[in-house]
Amino acid sequence: MMDGMLWRARVEVGNAGGSGTLVTRDLVLTCAHLVQGLRDPNGDPAENGGAGLSDKAYVTFPGKAEGLPATLYWRGAWKEQGNLHDIAVLRLDRPAPESVPECVFDAIESSLRPKEGEKSVQIRGLGFPPTVWETGTHVTLRTSIDRVLKDEWLEVDVEKAHLQQLSGGFSGAAVYLPENGAVVGMLTDAILKDGRGPLGKILPLDTIRRHWEELDDLLDLDWLEPEPRRELRLLVAGAQPEKHLRIPLMKAFPDLVPRHIPESFSSVWDAIRFVGEEVKRTGAVATFLRELAGYLPDPPRSALLAWCQRHFPQPAEEKRLHGSIVVRAVRLRDQDLHMVCYAVHNGRRMNTPPGEPVPADAEQIRTWVEAKVAEQIPLFTNDKWMVEFVVPRGELMSLPFDEWSIREGDEEWPVPMRTKAVVVRDVGRLDPGSLAAQAWPSRWQTILGRGFVEIHSVDCTLNYGYEHFYSWLDGEADIGVLAYASHPKAEWLAAALRSGIPIMLWHRADCPVPHPPDSHRTFLETLTEKLSTATPDQVPAVVMKLRKEAWSPVTGGADHCARTLTLLWDDPDRDTDPPLMMGSA
Repeated sequence: MMDGMLWRARVEVGNAGGSGTLVTRDLVLTCAHLVQGLRDPNGDPAENGGAGLSDKAYVTFPGKAEGLPATLYWRGAWKEQGNLHDIAVLRLDRPAPESVPECVFDAIESSLRPKEGEKSVQIRGLGFPPTVWETGTHVTLRTSIDRVLKDEWLEVDVEKAHLQQLSGGFSGAAVYLPENGAVVGMLTDAILKDGRGPLGKILPLDTIRRHWEELDDLLDLDWLEPEPRRELRLLVAGAQPEKHLRIPLMKAFPDLVPRHIPESFSSVWDAIRFVGEEVKRTGAVATFLRELAGYLPDPPRSALLAWCQRHFPQPAEEKRLHGSIVVRAVRLRDQDLHMVCYAVHNGRRMNTPPGEPVPADAEQIRTWVEAKVAEQIPLFTNDKWMVEFVVPRGELMSLPFDEWSIREGDEEWPVPMRTKAVVVRDVGRLDPGSLAAQAWPSRWQTILGRGFVEIHSVDCTLNYGYEHFYSWLDGEADIGVLAYASHPKAEWLAAALRSGIPIMLWHRADCPVPHPPDSHRTFLETLTEKLSTATPDQVPAVVMKLRKEAWSPVTGGADHCARTLTLLWDDPDRDTDPPLMMGSA
């Protein structure tokens, strides 16, 4: 027997016999119906008190170890022939000898995939019929992933050229690929006539791990490293969500097509596994877990959030801010502005000062803003706050707010406003009856579900007018972040705001003539790189950091990507009347 195949085992329970597979040093995978005569130490006493039940099973690795005692470790909810969950796991009293290796599992995504040019895949199993009880015998089978039965088994048939058919003693036998010995499933049933038969059923790995979730600890899954994955699985084992698991899933990824989501999940771990393997996005698991935590009771909720913080931490300078100084402006009929400045902390307005008319002149607006912002600062006890300019569309959005100052009382020197996160928002979107207000939230949910900032660059040589620019964005519902190489044309800005784009960045300078393609390409590529790992919630803090770098005599300069950078960051869950704290939705 090849050294790599010594994990194949013979299993005896009372008068019954079959096969098994060594999956860890002390765990053997087999069929539930094979161990029905074995007492379950953790089961219902009424079920375990019947006459004839055994305390021990005996596992043999032919040629290496004979009659190793074992007890029942886990059993699926199988009761009689034809039931689902025909899976059991035995625990050896002592680990298997070092000369007996554990099996190797095939990759989930490629298991039972026929080779190119073939309609089915050849698999093989070692069983222990009574006539060859000591050595066992092989059976060669064929199947394919389309031969599914009841979303549980795959139908298999014996190759016609192979004399050995299925019979008693093959139950629990691992089926593996002959070319490399990788396990792809387990034999459970056969249709027998006179004790033999050419047709049977196997449980593929996907079915086995759906019932026995611990199997995932042993598989090569690329969406999370083995140790934190095992820790996470144990953390949510037995957790009972307060609502259907589709709800946090759809909230985390609102752009997922509902028909692509299972109608139900067998457990919390089943839902997490679905996200890891089917939602192919950077940061998808972390995004879902943070949403999921809100639907779990304690202690799983607190433990899950702590796990997220350990394995998916947010850098300190990019954590969500907890307060805002809001400067809100509405244009009056005479073109002057009605402006108000107030503070928000933890989702509540801290004061309600009266609004004032202010001439729509950049210098007069600046004087008014700098004085009013300074008045709000004493309301905060730490530095976790930002400045929001909620203004009408147009040139007001491109005022260099981040280059203005905060002038406090008798302090001789002002503090640059760029030392805080400074964002621009569209006051027009606060009208719930507008088309922009209707398109805006779905775009925001799309980029939140993506879990990272995917920037779409707009070069100033683009010759689109309003209609073409709007049609482009209207036809691309997954676009949520735009970066302009220079000050955007008025028609582009109007089209982007009306189509609901929630995040935009632009260089405030007009595009010079002749057009400098290299410098614009460098600006857009650098900005994209700097924001590539940020989530939508983190963008204001990341841009704040870039602005500080841009003005530093050591790290900055006139050509830094954030030197004259405007950030429009419009989270629809943060209504400014009354305002909600940043990121608290």
